Amino acid sequence: MAGAVGREPAPDPDATDPAAGAELRVLRIELQLLRDELATSRAELERSREQMLDLNERAPVSYVTIDEAGVILEANLRAGSTFSLDLPAAPAPGARR
Repeated sequence: MAGAVGREPAPDPDATDPAAGAELRVLRIELQLLRDELATSRAELERSREQMLDLNERAPVSYVTIDEAGVILEANLRAGSTFSLDLPAAPAPGARR
């Protein structure tokens, strides 16, 4: 990080090897592009996840997750009303959980 307290500035690759300096600049640009792509993918994944959670929670059929002993671990709203389960209130559509 340039200008970080207690750090020496990184040597300028162009001063010692112009080809290495050019390659380093290309790699930094590629790294930034990959970071941007990762951030975009994460945002899309989070939107998709929230949409699927909302669809599952408000589905017109009962969905439950049970363990090996048959204990209900998770249930959607329909399952809650069908089986008279005490479930926490569902968030408003589009609200974050």
